[in-house]
Amino acid sequence: MAEFGRNKRHSAFIAAMASGHSIRDSAKLANVAERTAYRWNAEPEFRKTVLDIRNQTVEAVTAGLTSAATQAVQTLKDLTSSSNDAARLGAAKAILDQGCRHREQYEILDILKSLEGKLNELGKKNPAAVRTGGNPFPPVPKCYT
Repeated sequence: MAEFGRNKRHSAFIAAMASGHSIRDSAKLANVAERTAYRWNAEPEFRKTVLDIRNQTVEAVTAGLTSAATQAVQTLKDLTSSSNDAARLGAAKAILDQGCRHREQYEILDILKSLEGKLNELGKKNPAAVRTGGNPFPPVPKCYT
C-alpha cells in the first residue's frame, strides 16, 4: 500500500475513508481505535488528503470510461450499417439519446460556470454578501437535513 499518511495505520485509514467506508468501518479496517479515527477525521488536512485521493480515483475512472466511450461510439456507428433492423434501430436510439444527454450536460455546465462567475463578481463587490465557500445563502439548519 502506498504511504500517504503518517504511518501504515494512518495510510490504511485514509485509504479506507477515500474508498467510501464510514469512520467506524475505516477504523476497524486500519486497526485504529475509533476515538483516534474521529480525531484524525476532524483534522482539515486529513479531510483534504481523503478528498484528494477520491478526486484522483474519479479522474482515473473518468479517463478509463472516456477511452471506452470512444470505442462504444464506434461500435454504435458500425451497428448503424448492420443488416439487422433491430440492431440499426437500437444503435440509432442510443446515439440520439446519448447525444441529447451530453448536450444537456454541457448546457448545464455553461449555466453553472456563468452563475459561478456572477457569484465571484458579487463577492468582489460585496464580500459580506458571499458567505464561506462562495455560497450567498445561509447554511441549512441541521434539523432540516
